[in-house]
Amino acid sequence: MSPLRRSRRRASPGLRATLEAFAASRAAVEDAKEALVATVRTGRVEGVPLAEGLARFEFLLRGAAEGMPGWRSEETEAVWAVCDAGVAESLRRAGRFRLEGSPRVYEELIADVDHLLEPLDAFADAAAAIRALGRGA
Repeated sequence: MSPLRRSRRRASPGLRATLEAFAASRAAVEDAKEALVATVRTGRVEGVPLAEGLARFEFLLRGAAEGMPGWRSEETEAVWAVCDAGVAESLRRAGRFRLEGSPRVYEELIADVDHLLEPLDAFADAAAAIRALGRGA
């Protein structure tokens, strides 16, 4: 083999399954975020009704939560725990928000959406850690 060619190590089946499960959970989280952001008016286009967007947000986050055990492993435990807590916290905040009523003005909606999404920032950090894990395979 030429010294310039690097051999590509293949990820173990267990690591592949972990990577795929993380990707599925992260995709569900991203879809949930998009559903909530869609409630915000942009320009002259009205957003999706808040109740509809919030219900979809919660539904998709519950789907992400169901897939979380699939990427829990000794190597991912630290980032997994933060992401799991982030999903749980976003769902808790969404439930509370649903019961408190709708924001009265646009600025309140923006702040509320940001508050609901903030715990999910953990998935961006987890993605970097998971990519590093995949490269180390």
